Amino acid sequence: QDSQDTAFYLSHNEDREADDGGCIYTEYVNGKEFTDNNTVIYGRNVSGRFGKLHQYQDRDFFDKNRKLLIYLPEQTLEYEIFAAYPYDDRHLIASFDFSDETVYNDYLESVFSIRRIDAFIDESAQVSADDRIITLSTGVTDHPEERYLVQAVLTGEGGR
Repeated sequence: QDSQDTAFYLSHNEDREADDGGCIYTEYVNGKEFTDNNTVIYGRNVSGRFGKLHQYQDRDFFDKNRKLLIYLPEQTLEYEIFAAYPYDDRHLIASFDFSDETVYNDYLESVFSIRRIDAFIDESAQVSADDRIITLSTGVTDHPEERYLVQAVLTGEGGR
C-alpha cells in the first residue's frame, strides 16, 4: 500500500522496484487492518499475481474453492467467497460510499441480482451492510474496460 499514489503498485513490485507485473496491493483509502466494509485488493492479470482469479469462471472451481485466508501480523482473517463476475472498470471505492449503510446494501443487492452466464453468485450467502467483505480485482484479457471481481465475506477472525 503506497501512502500517496493509488496506482504505484500497478507498475512496481513489493520491493518498490519497477515491475510490469506490479504486485498484490490495497490502496491507502482502505486501512491495512481489513476493517473497512469493503477492502479492495488489486493485482495484475498475470501469472504470479491475480491471473489465476479467472479460474473462478469455471463453476466447479467456484463451488470447490470458496475459503480465503488473509494473514495479518497478529491474526488470520477467514472469508467465504460468495461472488465471481466480470464488472466494468469503475473504481469501486471512489464510486460507492461503503460506509453509508444504504449505499452498501444497494451495492450488495446489485451484486446478488447479477444475471450473466459468466457470473457465479452464491444466492444463499447471507451478506449485508453489517458484514465486511473483500473484493479481489484484476483485469480481463482483451477487455480493458472490464475488471474481474471475486468477492468474499468475513466469517472468522483468529489469532496467530
